[in-house]
Amino acid sequence: MPPEWQKLASDAFDQHANRTVELEFSGRFFSITFSPVDEHSYVNVYGFEITERKIAENYLLDHNNILENLVAGKPFQEILDGLSKRVDLNKIACEVIEDLETRILDTQGKVTHDYLPTVDADPFQMQQLLQNLIENALKYHKPDTPPVVHLTSQPNENESWDISV
Repeated sequence: MPPEWQKLASDAFDQHANRTVELEFSGRFFSITFSPVDEHSYVNVYGFEITERKIAENYLLDHNNILENLVAGKPFQEILDGLSKRVDLNKIACEVIEDLETRILDTQGKVTHDYLPTVDADPFQMQQLLQNLIENALKYHKPDTPPVVHLTSQPNENESWDISV
């Protein structure tokens, strides 16, 4: 057990109280709870994934900030500029494909992608967009023909990117 976890377990046991910590590992979030069992002199450790909850929390916080800025009278373009973050679409695509693994296996489909750029965007919206596009491609395919989905990108003349599915 890592030293930080040993300290949390020890603190939980010494103080006869649960200790909970949230961790990020490989782009996923986890909640770990250390729960002392005094009568047996040990600590139970419970953990579960909270990635979707953390994404939703961040989404709500971002939108709460937007509302606060609107109420404060900030110019709308300034508010929009503050929302954009550098988003690696390769990473987002890999996460979406992993999330849809069961659906891909059920349809006997195949999902691949070429290089996808890093862009200024809202990560939550990019995740939703790619997930919806891939899910639709998996859902609406010729009967008795496994779907083949391929994502590509290419720069356009407007100094932005065209993403194709």
